[in-house]
Amino acid sequence: MPSRHLPQTVMANAVEAGDFARKQVSGLVREARDATEPALHQALDFARHEGDALVEAMGTQLKRAGRAVKADPVPALVGAIGVALLASLLLARRRR
Repeated sequence: MPSRHLPQTVMANAVEAGDFARKQVSGLVREARDATEPALHQALDFARHEGDALVEAMGTQLKRAGRAVKADPVPALVGAIGVALLASLLLARRRR
C-alpha cells in the first residue's frame, strides 16, 4: 500500500522543491540588483560627465586637424592612402 503513494509523495516533494528554488533564486536576484544598482548609476554618471569632456576635446582636435588639412592636404591624402593599403593587406591575409 505505501508504494501506491510513493509517486504522489515524490511529485509533491518535487513541486515543493521547485517552489523553494524559485523563491531562493528570486531573492538572490533581488539582492544582486540591490547591490549593483548604485554602482551602475555611479558609472553612468561618470560616463556622462567624462563623455562631455571627451567630446569637447575631440571637437578641439578636429578643428585643429581641419585647419591643418586646409593648409596642406598632401599629408592627409598620403595618410589616407596608407591606411587603405594597410587595411587591404590585413583583409587579404584573413581571406586566405
